[in-house]
This record gives sequence, C-alpha cells and structure tokens, in this order.
Amino acid sequence: MPDKPEVYAEFDDLCKELKITYCFTLGSALGLKRDGKPIDGDPDTDLMVFCSSKKVKELKTRLMQLEYQFVGMFFNPGNEMNMHFTKWGQLLDVHFQWMDSEDHFFKMKFDKVKWIGRTFNVPHPIEEYLEFEYNHINQNKSDWKVPSDGKSRPLENQGSYSPPKTYEINENDYWDWAEKPKFTWENAKDKHFKDQE
Repeated sequence: MPDKPEVYAEFDDLCKELKITYCFTLGSALGLKRDGKPIDGDPDTDLMVFCSSKKVKELKTRLMQLEYQFVGMFFNPGNEMNMHFTKWGQLLDVHFQWMDSEDHFFKMKFDKVKWIGRTFNVPHPIEEYLEFEYNHINQNKSDWKVPSDGKSRPLENQGSYSPPKTYEINENDYWDWAEKPKFTWENAKDKHFKDQE
C-alpha cells in the first residue's frame, strides 16, 4: 500500500499544477526537520495552503478526482479552518486558515527541507515555530528535538495541551462567508449553534 512518499509527492504535484503555495506544518514539519522524514507511524499529514477560497474549492475538487475521500470541513475557536481527506489509510489535514497567534510564522517566507528528492516548505523560522507549537504554547519543558521511542505523537515532546473542541461545518456555509477578509470563530459560532437549535 502506498505511504507517505506517495502522499507528499502527489500533493506537491497537485499544488504545482494549481499554482498553490503550501507548507508542511505541525507533526509533518517536526518530522521533516528533526528526522529528515515523516515521523514513523504518524497516520496524518499536516499542511497549510495559501490561496484564495476559489483555489481551496478547486483543490478539494482535484483531490477527490485523485480518489481522496472528503471527510469534512472543520473549525475551532482559535479561528483555525481545515479540511480532512483520506487515501491509502492516511489522513490528509489541509489547513487554510491559521490561528491569530501563528500569524508571524506564515508570512510567505519559508524554510526549506529536502526529502524523496524534493524540496518542501516548512514555516519560518522552523525551530522557533516548533518551539512554539510543541513547547511554548503547551507550557511543556521537554525538547522537541528528541524523539520518544518512535511514537508518532509523543506527549512529552509535543506537549500535554488539549486543543480546543473542533466543530464540523457545512462547507457551503464557508464558501458563502469566504468573501469576508477572514472567517472568524464568531461567524462560525453564531451559524453553528443556530443550526443546532
């Protein structure tokens, strides 16, 4: 069964085709920077795309044409938005809006890492980003540079912080709101809870 190299290469080719800038984030960036490859046993691929809502929609369509199964669109109170897809037993976690606290890492300037004969983008500066994600924000004193028994998401290296509850959202609502400068938790909350009544 195809694994990480195929997922990374296929997504990279697709973004080049659609002229979409992207970078790997979270555990995927951690593995590429620390281990020179994805973390062994990590079942998901984390990345951020930088494009218009029209391009996000086009990306979704093309992924489904490549036989990725669309799982859903999600948001959390940190104003983070993402879509989930699955293929080959892997979860592709495509973020297209990040938390306000991460703004300075996503200014269209990237660090570079090489793997499978390709050069990939990761946030800049990458060590500061990984410190932020896995030590600082989680108030964790461990060193993200040290693997933990090969576990894909070792708590001692990735923090004990529990992320805020994530809500699934009707994707059509997002496309309706996408003309706004930035989709916010308040937009989503009002619509989400109204729909639950």
